[in-house]
Amino acid sequence: MRQIKPVSSNYDKQRTYAENMKKYNKAIQYGFYFEALIIDYAMIEDRLRSFIYHIGGLKTRNDYKISKGAVRNDLKTIVQGYKNNDENDSLGITNISGKMKIVRATLRWASEIEQVPDNQYLKALKSQYEGQLDIGGLLDTLDEIANWCKYRNEVIHALMNKSMVSVNEQLEENAIKGMELARYLDSQVRSLKRGGRIRKSIG
Repeated sequence: MRQIKPVSSNYDKQRTYAENMKKYNKAIQYGFYFEALIIDYAMIEDRLRSFIYHIGGLKTRNDYKISKGAVRNDLKTIVQGYKNNDENDSLGITNISGKMKIVRATLRWASEIEQVPDNQYLKALKSQYEGQLDIGGLLDTLDEIANWCKYRNEVIHALMNKSMVSVNEQLEENAIKGMELARYLDSQVRSLKRGGRIRKSIG
């Protein structure tokens, strides 16, 4: 059971974003870099989730599982064929790595497949990716996010076992870097959803 009420409207979401960005800017200004890292991570994860929504993976913005049906089957096939070798075939999105796996696999699929099946959804997906996204730049950014997350996880989950000299050497840099990555993701999501073409292809 949730202990914190989720946003209930687009206005509520915009207000939440605005307030957290104010907190982030203050955190950077006054050196509260641990708080900045938390906001960075939350924004990256939210933007990845939004990406998956706009490619039809989620029925509504509030869903926490990939929708059942034809789109799920198509995404499953794409993930199986284009995921990293050390990743599983699941479509779980409860963590950031699961979200990145789906986004990364679909980007690779769009850039590598030559003949798209006679499938309205897949054709819209490939066309929108090729026409609106910086596929190479986004793939590189996902690699950067994966490396950034390793640092963030060490700080969050094992801080008391880390040399503070080493932590402090990179803390400000990573607090700023995380937001740069999040903002790039946000720009790509804005491009992806232009016209709502992918979601329209699935009704």
